Amino acid sequence: MLRGRKPEKKAKRLKALIFGESGVGKTTLATQFPKPYVIDTERGSVNDQYVDRINASGGAVFHTTSFDEIVQEVRSLISVDHDFRTLVIDPVTVVYEDMLAHWERRVGSDYGRHFAAAKKDLDMNVILTAHAKLQYADDGSFKVIGATYDGAKGTDYWVDLSLECFREDGKRSFRIIKSRIDGLKEGEVWPINYDWIASGYGG
Repeated sequence: MLRGRKPEKKAKRLKALIFGESGVGKTTLATQFPKPYVIDTERGSVNDQYVDRINASGGAVFHTTSFDEIVQEVRSLISVDHDFRTLVIDPVTVVYEDMLAHWERRVGSDYGRHFAAAKKDLDMNVILTAHAKLQYADDGSFKVIGATYDGAKGTDYWVDLSLECFREDGKRSFRIIKSRIDGLKEGEVWPINYDWIASGYGG
């Protein structure tokens, strides 16, 4: 008997990295995603604007700077019934070193395996924010060629979308640095608003 079945469309779950300097809108954008469970490593979500937004969307906040505690929360999100739709770690930069030590103890020092282990089985959008840092040319000249995220090497390899937030002429926007999504093209610049992402990604 043939074992093939008609394929069924599954709800999309976005994996994204949002980086930029302080105050450009990373947390604003991340907390606009549906029903966010925010793991706040800098206590940035205590600002009134974020509190109101998170509460209005049915979200919740957990404060920690321990990656072991983050892992425990993610395991609970996998195993416990809940209606949260987005996991936000804001920012991952703060727990970067702790994160590497945690995964090296369990799966070795291969960066790709760190993140494969971290995202497995979590049926939620996963939004990581990160501080920005200068990006230098690879030729040893120490020439600054732009900005990149401040976090574990390889983070951008497993996300579907990498966004750089910035402020220009008094307006806050994001630039798509990397995309595996047909409706969101690399190089595009959009205002900091979740609706723009939802329209390109399909909600």
